[in-house]
Amino acid sequence: AGVGTPIAAVLRDMAGGGAPRRRLPTSSLRQRRDMTGASAPGAYLIETNSGPVEGLVRAYSVVGEAGLRTISGLVGNLVIPRVTVGAAASWISSEGDVIPESQPTVGQVSLTPKYAGLRLDCSRQLLTQSQAESVIELQLGEAVGVAIDAAIFGGSGNGGQPLGILNSSGIHSQSGTSLGWAGLQAMLEAVQNGGARYSRLTWFVAPDAAEILAKRERATGSNFCLDNGAIAGRPCITTTAVPAGSLVLADAGRITLAIFDGAGVAVERDDFSSFSTGLVSFRILVAIDVAIAPAAAFAAASSIT
Repeated sequence: AGVGTPIAAVLRDMAGGGAPRRRLPTSSLRQRRDMTGASAPGAYLIETNSGPVEGLVRAYSVVGEAGLRTISGLVGNLVIPRVTVGAAASWISSEGDVIPESQPTVGQVSLTPKYAGLRLDCSRQLLTQSQAESVIELQLGEAVGVAIDAAIFGGSGNGGQPLGILNSSGIHSQSGTSLGWAGLQAMLEAVQNGGARYSRLTWFVAPDAAEILAKRERATGSNFCLDNGAIAGRPCITTTAVPAGSLVLADAGRITLAIFDGAGVAVERDDFSSFSTGLVSFRILVAIDVAIAPAAAFAAASSIT
């Protein structure tokens, strides 16, 4: 894997031994200048791309396994058009009748870079005597995957974080108190009324909530709510990326992950910053944003008991 390699390719290289890694001098890491801050030169010269909704690549994350849609290689901010209220066709008595007008309500979702990164140091001797570099790269890649998943579910929208599902307005909120079969069915009904397709739905649940639902019967003497990795016939993924005590129902294809910085996610090695010591630095930096649309196609329950 090299500088600017998308994370999926980085991980493939780890598994299959890809091309030798390019080493970056410190000057290379410092050449890029921030042009987006309010007081930075060129602050009003940010390019904005109008991006397509289809033709996206899969992200390295748990949500990605469920069909998360991604747009990678972005440079400027991204604006995605969306229909908030769809047009409706009407029946007419004959072809000579006037066809009723129906106008959809169209809006847009704006995505801007949100940054997450990780840097660590490693002994040069350890690198020469073992396969430590591949282990480090794997840890960095996994850290990004965890950060992306956590942002998708619980991002606050503040402090540089994307806005996640649980903090988005307009989603269906189900009480988690004694959550049972009736509440789970209510979540299913709500998201389908909001535009989600049953065949594409996936449940995402925190481990503690999964344990509760796996022990709770649908009715006395019947099967359990969470049974054999599924709830109500749809797959259920247990992950620590979902906040404790929470359950999310989503059509992952309605989640868009925008990956900025042109080349996507890069794992970079710096042999020079700590030249006076025997340490080598590694870092990973990702610029992303998350959008869900429509919000009514998502449901969540928190504080499940």
